Amino acid sequence: MTDIILDSATHDILLVNGSPQLHNLKKSALGQRLKIALLLRRSEWAPNINLGVPYQSQIFQLKNNKAFVDSYFETYIANVGGVDAVVAYSSEVTRGRQLIINFTVRTTSGEIVTIDIGEDDAINI
Repeated sequence: MTDIILDSATHDILLVNGSPQLHNLKKSALGQRLKIALLLRRSEWAPNINLGVPYQSQIFQLKNNKAFVDSYFETYIANVGGVDAVVAYSSEVTRGRQLIINFTVRTTSGEIVTIDIGEDDAINI
């Protein structure tokens, strides 16, 4: 699947000489799609309010512990189109109450993709 490349720091469309750039590799397009899937909050995108992670309504509830959140995200990641399996997953809650996620998936074509949702993109709790 081809996709427009987003700048990894600003998440804006990457333009070269005024033209949007396209991913040449399925692996990089899937990596971008996974990052978007995790950073999009449910009800944030008006055309489809059911798209995204339900952070406020389900994830960040007092009754949920880290094991629940990790299980939810591993399942959520595994269900993104193009993912065959989650190979590795880890997460950390920082002192600043941010969730940092690192994971590796195997694509349906057998490639390995590693994603780091680090402090710059961390999910605020």
